[in-house]
Amino acid sequence: MAIEMTPNGTYGVTRSPGTLANSMLKRFGGLLVGLYRLLGGRGMRALGAPLLLLTTVGARSGKARVTPVAWFPDGSDSWLVVASAAGAARHPAYYGNMARKPDQVWIEVGRRRLKVQPASLSGARRDEAWRRIVSQSPGYQAYQDKTDRQIPVIRLTPATGIPDDGRNPDKGLAAPPVSQRRSLRESLTVKTPAMAFHFARRCLGERVHLNPAPCALSDDRRINHAKFLHAH
Repeated sequence: MAIEMTPNGTYGVTRSPGTLANSMLKRFGGLLVGLYRLLGGRGMRALGAPLLLLTTVGARSGKARVTPVAWFPDGSDSWLVVASAAGAARHPAYYGNMARKPDQVWIEVGRRRLKVQPASLSGARRDEAWRRIVSQSPGYQAYQDKTDRQIPVIRLTPATGIPDDGRNPDKGLAAPPVSQRRSLRESLTVKTPAMAFHFARRCLGERVHLNPAPCALSDDRRINHAKFLHAH
């Protein structure tokens, strides 16, 4: 089964385009992707579930888009992701990208990168998967309660053939060279005060936790380690 583009809802959480909150979301999204790759995803969770990086190709732009999303296991070598958009009335962009270009989807799980085949779950299969998901992460039921859009559950399985980077995905990806890691750390310097995280949390419906508590910002405000509980 391919991705089924189910209808958008008539109500749900709204975010006005061009707002400061959306601008911050984009910045924190990029920061989260960089942190994930730097840490290999260690300790990074969303609503109690581990994160992966989902890469899709824009249906209109043709550009690669990387989105951190929570995942849930579904048997051997398969992953479930939930296109919740925090309870918005419209599907998240990556869901539309997968529907239109299902042959151009990749994931990064830890340091493993592979091309995957997305498929929508429906009927009894979706119902059973949804029960497992909300049992582990009740926040997703709270998102569903905010909208009349049925939140899609997508199953990702390895695509046949060689992944786009030419490596055997079962061998994973090597850690980046020291010079690249140093450059990445410098790019992750936080130039805004810690209250920006709390502002983002309130405006974006996200929960951002810094570890170790109560704050993991050094004197130069660089994040040493972080746990992001990111709404998806």
